Amino acid sequence: MSAAVALALAGCGGGGSAGSARTQTVRGDGYRFTAPSGWKVEKKGRIVNATSGDRILSVTSFTLAKPARPKLAELDTTVRELARVLGGSVVSARPETVRGRALRVYRLSYGKLAAEAAFIFKGKDEYELFCQYRAGKSGASCATFRAGFRPA
Repeated sequence: MSAAVALALAGCGGGGSAGSARTQTVRGDGYRFTAPSGWKVEKKGRIVNATSGDRILSVTSFTLAKPARPKLAELDTTVRELARVLGGSVVSARPETVRGRALRVYRLSYGKLAAEAAFIFKGKDEYELFCQYRAGKSGASCATFRAGFRPA
């Protein structure tokens, strides 16, 4: 099973306003990110979720055997499988630079929900960032989530 599919099966449920005035710092193994205060935070193995209703900010971390050199086709396949598991489709894929790091951002749509998934690689560490929100709403909070992500 791919990592993104594991993320989906681990309890996807929301995205949200990570840029609100009142926030909490959420820590995982080797990273941190900001989530709105009051959101429920859960850690399950390699996955850390901050949730509120059907919105979620989630990071899944992996330690690789050697420094990653991800291939675009591999990332595309992983995200297509995630969309399939969620019963939806990949709407778009685009490059983005966050804090000097190049990453690939995918937008997914499934039912009444939408999400953005992004992959960040640092040496042997891989981080998969997932932000889910209600379809038809702005995904701006997902960009805020990615901008606030800090690997160690």
